[in-house]
Parts: sequence; structure tokens; C-alpha cells
Amino acid sequence: MNNSISKNSNKQMGITLIALIITIILLLILSGLTLNFVIKDGGIIDKTQKAKQKYTQEEAKEKLEIVLAQLKVDKYGDKNYNKNEYIDNKLTNQNMIVIDDVVIVDEWGFEIDREVPKIEKELGKQDFIAIRTSYIGTRGFTTKIEYLNTKDEIEEYIYIVDETEYKTNKQEYTIDKLEPESMHKVKVIAKCKNGKTIQSNLINVKLEPLTYLYKEGEEYFDLTGGWEATTLHGYVGNNPVGVKPIMDKQLYYMKITQPRHNYIAYGSATTGKKIDLQNYKKICLEYTATLGVYSADEVINFGLYNGSNYVIDTAYEEHLCYKKAITEKTIYEVDISNINEELFAHIMLKSTLGQVQVVMYQLWLEK
Repeated sequence: MNNSISKNSNKQMGITLIALIITIILLLILSGLTLNFVIKDGGIIDKTQKAKQKYTQEEAKEKLEIVLAQLKVDKYGDKNYNKNEYIDNKLTNQNMIVIDDVVIVDEWGFEIDREVPKIEKELGKQDFIAIRTSYIGTRGFTTKIEYLNTKDEIEEYIYIVDETEYKTNKQEYTIDKLEPESMHKVKVIAKCKNGKTIQSNLINVKLEPLTYLYKEGEEYFDLTGGWEATTLHGYVGNNPVGVKPIMDKQLYYMKITQPRHNYIAYGSATTGKKIDLQNYKKICLEYTATLGVYSADEVINFGLYNGSNYVIDTAYEEHLCYKKAITEKTIYEVDISNINEELFAHIMLKSTLGQVQVVMYQLWLEK
């Protein structure tokens, strides 16, 4: 009897172990299916994250639309309204980042149409670039990547100006040797090491014009105070010999002549008032220069001075003309990027036994 009971117990124990193993296997299968359903792409977690992202994007969009709606009202009701600074100030006051036509709200990017104003395009949160110009000059400009949102490693940046590509690994790039007042379309493409590319917003750039102090074909004496009123001086001992610069009334260019003397003579012509050189990079003079038959040591220099001392003097750098005539129109450039003050422009002529003449066709500033 005891043996029978023992056999039955063993049978039941065996059945219980098999059932337990089957149960565990079923639980593992079910848990695997459940985990797969929860964590896979398109699963519960993925759908929850996407729903959250969609909600935050719509929330950011709604914040921007509220401000743009108010701007539409201001456009017709506020006399100070304009599509540039006014819009920028309204947006930045709401803690939004503004980069040209790109507005970033809670890390979500939107491109706006300033004319309306309205949202033109939704750029998303990941993998986009926002660019702007950090410098615009007369013959060039600098484009800067102001906002870059990507987890990928960048291999290089391609700056596209109109149809020309410039490749670099820098987030700021300068394009030069362009024409004054020219218009350009600019965008940047980031090339990632995994082969993916990210494209920026498109910006329009217009270069600064030349600022003429004197222009051939026009009377520009008002801007400098009047070169024609200044006297050239030659010296015999301490006695000055003076002659006024001559303005050609038909061709409209400035002709400054140091007459022939039988002694060493120095002549100079200076602007009637100081020129504001702040925020400019160059001052440029277009000229020709002629020397007399008896020229021996003739020199023509250009300089900038503050009324008592020279800040820039080409006598110590490079002469406009030295012992050799300049018969074709030549442009002389002076770097003034480190000058932040008002100065007089000055032309000095020195002659020994001969006549020296300089013709100034144009004088201008470049940013």
C-alpha cells in the first residue's frame, strides 16, 4: 500500500513539474510578445513618444501663431510696425529665437513669411540648420551657422552662394570679391559622416554700396567740405607760394597741380572737414599722376590725419607715385579697418625742379 502511495505521489510530482515548465514557457512567450508590443518601433512606447512630440510641436506652433496673429493686427494699427526689427522684438520678447526668417520655439523650428506675417514652413525639431549673415560689406559677406540641431557627426559644410559651392569644416564662412550692391541667395548643406545631408534655410543678401566722397561726373564738394578751397603750398625759405587745386568743369574730376619751381616745393590738398571712417574697411582713391620734363625726385603721397598728426601716411608705406608717371587710371586702397574716428584726407606732392600733377577721379569708402 505504501508503495502504491509513493508511486502516485511521484506521478503527481512529475505532472506538476511538467505543468510548471509549460506555464513558464507560456509566460515567457507571452512576456516576449508583450515586450515586443511595448518597445518595438510602432509599439506603445514609440507611439507615446511620437504623440508627446506631436503635442509639443503643436504647442510650439500655437505659441508662434498667437504672436503672428497679434502682429497682423499691429501691421495696420501701429505706425512703428515694420517687417524686420518690430517682428524680431515681438518674437524675442516671447523667448523665441529669431534667425532671419527662422523662428525657434521650444527647440522646434519654423520658417515665417514676414510680409503677411505667417508660418511658411515647419522645419521640425531634429536635423535642421538655421543660418544668418554676421557681416555684410561692400564686396563680401560672412554667413554663420547660428543654430544646428542634429545628433549626427558633421563631415563638412557646403555654403552655396547662388550656384557656386564653397566647401569647409567651419560654421562661419566669408565670401569676397563680389560687386557692390549685388544680390545673392545663400544656403548651407551639412554633409554627415553617415551619408545624410541637412539643408538650412535660404537667405537673401544684398551688399552695401560704395560711399562716395568724390565721384567722377558729379560735384561732391559738399561731402568733404570742398577740396577746391584748399591751397597747395611751395616754400622758398619761410615764404609760402600758393595755388588752388583746379576742378575740371567739363570732365568733373579733381586736378591738383604743383607748378614747376626752381627749388624743392611741397604741395598739399586736404578735405575741408573730417571724414567719419567708423565701420569702414577701406578708403579708395582712383587717380592718375603726371611728372614734368625736369622731374628729379617727384613724389605723391596720400594720407589720413587728425589735424596735427598722421594716422596713415603712404610716405612710409607705399607712394601713390614716385619718379614714374601713372598714365592709366589706378585704384589705391588704404586699410582703415582699425580706425574708429573722424580724420582728414590729405594728398601731398613734392617736386624738385619739375611739375607734379595728380588727377583724382573718384574717392570712396567701402564697408
